[in-house]
Amino acid sequence: MKNDSIFALAKEKIQELSENDKSTLQKAKITGNWSSLKMIAVEDLNIPEYQRTKLKLDKLCKALPEVGGFDLDFFGALNVTDMGNGTYDVDNGQRRGISWIIKNILSNPDIDPSTMKVPCLVSSPKSYRKAAKLFWLYNGGAGASIRPSNEEGFHAQVEAELPEALKLKDLLVRAKLACGEVNKDFDRQIAYVTLVKATEMGAKNQVRYKKHKDLSDEWVIKVADLFGKVWPERMDNQLFNGFTHLLNHYAYQDTFLKETVWARFEKYISDLGKCYVTPTLYVKTLTSFKNTPDWSMGIALGILTGFAQVSNRIVIVGPLQKDVNKALGISV
Repeated sequence: MKNDSIFALAKEKIQELSENDKSTLQKAKITGNWSSLKMIAVEDLNIPEYQRTKLKLDKLCKALPEVGGFDLDFFGALNVTDMGNGTYDVDNGQRRGISWIIKNILSNPDIDPSTMKVPCLVSSPKSYRKAAKLFWLYNGGAGASIRPSNEEGFHAQVEAELPEALKLKDLLVRAKLACGEVNKDFDRQIAYVTLVKATEMGAKNQVRYKKHKDLSDEWVIKVADLFGKVWPERMDNQLFNGFTHLLNHYAYQDTFLKETVWARFEKYISDLGKCYVTPTLYVKTLTSFKNTPDWSMGIALGILTGFAQVSNRIVIVGPLQKDVNKALGISV
């Protein structure tokens, strides 16, 4: 895969900027000096009071096995401020820094902190107020830094050939769906969070009903096919998860697996498609059902209620209605 030089990409992006943005960039002041790189012992690194002291490391720990642990080639440098007294305040990178320190402590409880050094980009001393502002900017203040979207992150995982990401990519191919840049040749885009949620529906039902068979991936393909027949080239993420919530439900999955029931359900949705030319128009009719903590449950109930009314009750609303009532704290 060919990578463009950063200079070539910059020239390309100029063409996408508005005249106002070009003017803003041209007039922007350049202050300070380039930071210098230095290896610093962790015992000399301090966390300023205004920073987050209650760190949540669970997501980082969960990711470590997938990325292969601490890759020092990718660890990067911490951004720190020289306090002029032999110590340095950490401006950015404390989460990975602390995680790496914890790993070393757990491996060797008697480790000497003076022997543990990490690469740091050192900036000149600054006022406490300015340091706090820089911390805010490093962490997305005023939109100065932007985290990758879920879809961009997924694309990077696919390029890195992470097993779970490749499984999702294969599912997208079979469902003829795109997710951001992944499988972008397909017309219909599904949000990453929608896709992940849909693939977890079956397992969640297994928690409640051990004999339930996890057919989450199969239902993703079938729902995508249904969308393709009723609303070609259209997608609504809320409705998609409403369908997958209903079809994976332990009380309804076996019913909808019957060819005769599925044929009637498919005709019911197709007839709705003649009235509601986009899936979003249809899901708007289900707004009154979306007052549940998990909106996909409410939308599933709305879909089921309509189908039950026109199908001579070949499905019953009771089990799903019971779930909704429980979620809303309604006792019947």
